[in-house]
Amino acid sequence: MPDSSGVGDALLGFNCPSTGNVNINGDVQLASSSSVGICWRILNGTTQLYPASGWITNSANQTIDINYSTSVTAGNTIFVQTSCVNNNANSDWVYYPMTITYTSGTNSYNNSPSVSLTAPAGNTNIALGL
Repeated sequence: MPDSSGVGDALLGFNCPSTGNVNINGDVQLASSSSVGICWRILNGTTQLYPASGWITNSANQTIDINYSTSVTAGNTIFVQTSCVNNNANSDWVYYPMTITYTSGTNSYNNSPSVSLTAPAGNTNIALGL
């Protein structure tokens, strides 16, 4: 169960520069063997994308792959929201090696359609893109 207080939540955000379809590819890695786990999900603004509802739970030393496609509008923000399990943020060292790639639409990144999101190693209490 995610942390109900919000104290252990972290957000990574990608602001979509143009309208089109994107592919979100990569994984979420919980690198600590002493963690009780994390919960995470992907949102487009306040609309939950992945999973369709609820949260995905990673256990200690577990990596979960993601390959998800969705449409976006210029100005939308894709968030990866992470929360600690059972209000316990101890040893929640999370890595987000993820790529967001435009598969259609007008790309405003000068012919460089891929953007990678990587959180600083060992830091889950960070808010980006807000």
